[in-house]
Amino acid sequence: MPQMIGSECMEILYNSMQIKAAIKKIFDSSNRRRVAIAAFVGDEADAYLPKPKGIELYCWAKAGGTNPDIIRELITRGVDVNFADSLHMKIYWSKGKGAVITSANLSTYALGAGGLKEIGVLLPSSAVNIDQIITSINAHPASDEDIVALEKAHKKVRRQSPELVLPPVHHKLFSDWYRSKSRQPWRLACWHPAKLRLSQKGKDILEKNHGSSSYQDIMSADKGDYEQDGWILCYRADDSRAYAFSWMYAHYVIRIPSVDKAYSKSAPYQVIQVNKLKAYVAPPFMIEQRFRKAFRRAYREYCQNPDIADFDSVIPSNELVGQVFKHFE
Repeated sequence: MPQMIGSECMEILYNSMQIKAAIKKIFDSSNRRRVAIAAFVGDEADAYLPKPKGIELYCWAKAGGTNPDIIRELITRGVDVNFADSLHMKIYWSKGKGAVITSANLSTYALGAGGLKEIGVLLPSSAVNIDQIITSINAHPASDEDIVALEKAHKKVRRQSPELVLPPVHHKLFSDWYRSKSRQPWRLACWHPAKLRLSQKGKDILEKNHGSSSYQDIMSADKGDYEQDGWILCYRADDSRAYAFSWMYAHYVIRIPSVDKAYSKSAPYQVIQVNKLKAYVAPPFMIEQRFRKAFRRAYREYCQNPDIADFDSVIPSNELVGQVFKHFE
C-alpha cells in the first residue's frame, strides 16, 4: 500500500513481479524523458523496457554481468546506451511518471524467471534529481570499440568459467542477425566424417587449463581459417544439398607442430571446442527450420551458378548471406 513521506507518495515493491510492473508502467510513455541506470544489463533486458526507442541507459560494461549481444539489440532498437565503470546502483526514472529505486538489475535473472529475491521503492520522479546522479557516475556513450572489447572479455569469462550459471540466453533469428547494425561475426566449415586425433599440444593445453584432456569437438584447419573465441557454422554437403547444420565454438585454435602425429601439411591447425555450447555466449543466430531451408536453397542455386556465392570460403560473403536472407524472408 502506498505510504506518504511528507507530501509525496511512496510505494514499497516487495518482489520482482511488482518491480517489473512498476518499471513497465512508468516507462510506457515514449513522449517523455526516460532513464534506466542499472549495474548490469543481462538476457532479455529489452523485454522489460516498453517502447525502448529514446530511453537513456547507463550500465557497467563488466564481462560476465552485462551481455554484449543485448547491448547491440538495445542500440538497434533506439536505446541511447552509455557505459560507466564501477556502477552498482539501479534506478528507473521517467519524467512525471515516477522513479523506481531497487536492487534489481535489468535482466531476466532479476526481473524474470531467474528467481532472485529483489526489493524496491516507487517514488515520484520529482523526488530524484536524475541529472545529478548521471553527472556523478561519469558515463560515456558506448562506442563500437567498447562493445567489441566487452564481447571479447565476456567470451573469456565464459571460457574460463563454463560452470558459471547464467539465465537463458536470448537467441536471434537469422533475419534479426542480418538486420542488426552490429553483426556478431561467424565463419563457415563444410565438414566430412573423419577420425581426428587430438594433437599433443592440444592435450597439454587442455590438461593445463582444464585439468582434463576431454573435449566436445575438434576440427582441422588451415592458417587463418578460424579465430579463437569465434563461432563456426558447420554443415555437410553433396553435389546439390547442404545438411547437418550445427554451431561450433572455437575455444582454442592452435598450430600443430610438424612432429606431432596429428599434423597435416594441408591443415596444420586444430580448432577445439572444450565445453558444451551452453557454456558459451549465444551464437549469432539460431539454427532452426527456416534457416535450414533458406541455406539449402541458396546452396542449390550456388551449385547451378557458382558466381552467386563462394561456399568454399570460410568467411561468408555478402552475396551468400544476402541470398540466404532472401529465401529466409
